[in-house]
Amino acid sequence: YGCWFLSFEAMMSADARRTGVPREQIPTWKVALYGGVAGEVLWISSYPLDVVKSRMQTDGFGAQQKLRSMRAAFADTYASGGVRAFWRGVGPTLARAAPVSAGTFATYVFVLFVSVLCLLFRCRSRVLMCVLTGYLPYSAEIVLRMLG
Repeated sequence: YGCWFLSFEAMMSADARRTGVPREQIPTWKVALYGGVAGEVLWISSYPLDVVKSRMQTDGFGAQQKLRSMRAAFADTYASGGVRAFWRGVGPTLARAAPVSAGTFATYVFVLFVSVLCLLFRCRSRVLMCVLTGYLPYSAEIVLRMLG
């Protein structure tokens, strides 16, 4: 999952630098977009290994086991269909990856934001309520009043 987080963080940092906006102020739709792209990067970079892993997991046990090593699984996969065999079924995986990763990263950033607010302000209910209901400008106003 290193490439998943790395690609997401690279896109977030590039956007913050390009627009001059702090990462915390990058719009949710961009966070979701970058998360979706990161999901595609993850599966494109790891799909052949996932195919081999799946073949090994569905292989028999004991005397019925054909694939005794990862090397044997790679060779068997290649023998069954060449390079294309490593990419069989990638379409549905990529179709699923974008929306799942978009939601995952949008939720991750939202929970991170709420967690920081809770830590900083000891879960003052009005602030948390504003954040959870989407009134971020209003919650910022309450936070400023609490500080000043």
